[in-house]
Amino acid sequence: MNFFLKKTYKKSKEILGLIIKKKNILYNFSFFEIQLYLKEKNWKLYPSIQEEEDKEDYLLRINDVSIYWPKKLKSDSLPWLYNEVFFPFKNNPSSYDNHLLEIHNCDWVIDGGACEGFFSIFCHVRGIKIIITVEPNKIITNSLTKTIKDIYKIEQAVIVEAGLGEIVGKGFLEYNAQRPSDSFINKSNHDFNISIETIDNIVATNNLNNRGLIKLDIEGFEMDALSGAQKVLRDKKPKLAIAVYHSFENAVLCRDIILRANPSYKIIFRGMYAYYTPPRPYMLFAY
Repeated sequence: MNFFLKKTYKKSKEILGLIIKKKNILYNFSFFEIQLYLKEKNWKLYPSIQEEEDKEDYLLRINDVSIYWPKKLKSDSLPWLYNEVFFPFKNNPSSYDNHLLEIHNCDWVIDGGACEGFFSIFCHVRGIKIIITVEPNKIITNSLTKTIKDIYKIEQAVIVEAGLGEIVGKGFLEYNAQRPSDSFINKSNHDFNISIETIDNIVATNNLNNRGLIKLDIEGFEMDALSGAQKVLRDKKPKLAIAVYHSFENAVLCRDIILRANPSYKIIFRGMYAYYTPPRPYMLFAY
């Protein structure tokens, strides 16, 4: 056994021991998922290359994808976010590109937590015609609009400047200037600085049909967003790709909300997020 394999095997045993020690009774992780986690930790990242700039934004290119990004925000995390979306599914625990979702056959997507827009671009490239990007941070949505409208010229694109929740209203966004993608809605803060929309309302407003996809990565607010999508889950049964790693129980909580709305969903967890302990699934897929 060569040095790399010995090191990988040792690390895998350490993680398995951690799972057992923490009495992780909610989730079972395969050896393959542990390997995915270890591979992700050693990802090689494409550099972020500046192509142009205007008064407010840089035009950045990462590999073959170009985006506008606000000058006032750090861009250090963008290469990692690129890999999370575009790195091949078989080697990527955070990939949304599960073949069970048949993304190429979907007519519309709601990109919840769109941020820089990588997943909206991913869906556009795969032929989805109607792109609904949902992002509460106004600084980011200004740049995101330019990416969607000017670079990729997506005609049937709607930019929703709001968070997603259980009811339409107002909320407070805890803004993370160092890592804007980690900003989150604070339910205990009653100073309002953003709008809150529901998925049910977005689908009705845009007259979306039955062949849809909903992606959520909204920093632990996924349960609230699903609670605000009960009619859509029941009546239209869109495919779902949800990041569930933000807290240990989020995967089972999201699963239960989905099945209460529509018991006909098939649900699987994928990947292992072991940056926190105890480890928990990375993704939930429902179809």
